[in-house]
Amino acid sequence: MISQAKEHDHDPYNPDVLHHVRSSGARAIDGGTSSKSQPAGQSQTETWLNVQAKGSAASAIPQTSTSAERDLSLQRWLDTYKHEIPAYYDQKAGGSVSSGK
Repeated sequence: MISQAKEHDHDPYNPDVLHHVRSSGARAIDGGTSSKSQPAGQSQTETWLNVQAKGSAASAIPQTSTSAERDLSLQRWLDTYKHEIPAYYDQKAGGSVSSGK
């Protein structure tokens, strides 16, 4: 019998999942890049980046899209080619830059 994972078992916002990731000792940055006295926010950020990179909290249920969604996505991508990229950019066309002084 194959056991089915419950959706909350893979929810990255579930405190149990985050605790498991933290307790596994996984690190997003190896070596001496991070200092021992790093802020708590940085440690949490590194944990979340590791979760994302490893896919350790990925859902067992794949996301699907409808054919209409795929068609719209393809059309948005194709529309990006409607505007020619100029050989040179004219700095005076389109605005100005101020130093704020």
